[in-house]
Amino acid sequence: MTGTSLDNSQFRRILARNVALPLGLSVLSAAVFVAIIAYLVSVLNWVEHSQEVIGKANEVNKLVSDMEAGMRG
Repeated sequence: MTGTSLDNSQFRRILARNVALPLGLSVLSAAVFVAIIAYLVSVLNWVEHSQEVIGKANEVNKLVSDMEAGMRG
């Protein structure tokens, strides 16, 4: 009967391998996922900012052209 019974240390080792390790890896992967999402949101904010700057630059260019045409006309 000693061949089939597990002592306390073997049981804890098996429990750690089958429960704690996958749980720890899932928490680690969730943290990486949250970090990637935060990075993507930050990049998206910079893209929106760049689009606003380009739009304002185009508007200024149009206004300058209108001013030049008004001075000539």
